[in-house]
Amino acid sequence: MEAKTFVIEKTYDAPVVNVWKAITQRELLKLWYFDMPGFKPEVGCEFSFEANGACEKPNVHLCKVMEVVKNKRLVYTWRYEGHPGDSLVTFELFGEGDQTRLKLTHSGLDTFADELRQKKNFAGSWEWLLGESLMNRLDFSCSFTAEATPAAAFDVVNRVTEWWTENIDGSTKNLGDVFTVDFGKTFLTMKIVESVPGQRVVWEVVDCFIHFVNDNKEWQGTHLVWEILPEGGMTQVRLTHQGLVPQVECYDNCVQGWTFYVKTSIYDLLTKGKGEPQKKREAVTA
Repeated sequence: MEAKTFVIEKTYDAPVVNVWKAITQRELLKLWYFDMPGFKPEVGCEFSFEANGACEKPNVHLCKVMEVVKNKRLVYTWRYEGHPGDSLVTFELFGEGDQTRLKLTHSGLDTFADELRQKKNFAGSWEWLLGESLMNRLDFSCSFTAEATPAAAFDVVNRVTEWWTENIDGSTKNLGDVFTVDFGKTFLTMKIVESVPGQRVVWEVVDCFIHFVNDNKEWQGTHLVWEILPEGGMTQVRLTHQGLVPQVECYDNCVQGWTFYVKTSIYDLLTKGKGEPQKKREAVTA
């Protein structure tokens, strides 16, 4: 008899590299999936974890990694301690611009006893895990690729007044610098906590006030990670806003803003020499 197979596909507003991290790094897995202390994305790795549904005793899952193709494919076996049957879980990732399509195939379900299959509700569980739990844990990210050197791209990202807003207090150039961007009722104070010329710069939001959401400190403690990546003779500039996830109240507005500033304003500054920052407000005098 042919194996009973469940297949589900979901598309996420995140690049492949971010989704790959979410399905292979323990600290991220336990946020949306399960805590798997022995798991490593290495062929031959055997690991186990416990999980249970409402009113159930914990079930020990016994797994072994069978295939790993970085940023593309992860396959491992899946069975239950004390129960007959052995299944196979396959994650496949497909990059679609700044989005990623994930295809999950869980095959061999018919090797489990009928009672176990009914109790586990594999379809409903995978739908929730991939459609809600993972969806709400992926940080927003966007990028562009241009004909420029990594050094030029890195320089442009640091010239914040030329692509984001002219209303800035403080320096945005060096490691340890603290600067505040002012949007009237809203302000954001950031510290440069990592800077690798031509490769990467990270800003930590150390203080903020976002006037249009209930939690005015929503960005505080989040990180803006800028990565400069050589790509076939060109350069990719990627922003990942760690902590900006779909359940955050400002998500839709912030995604719209970041998409414009990264894909239009920074891109234009890098390729045409002129970005589109918010202009400096005139001082109000008595």
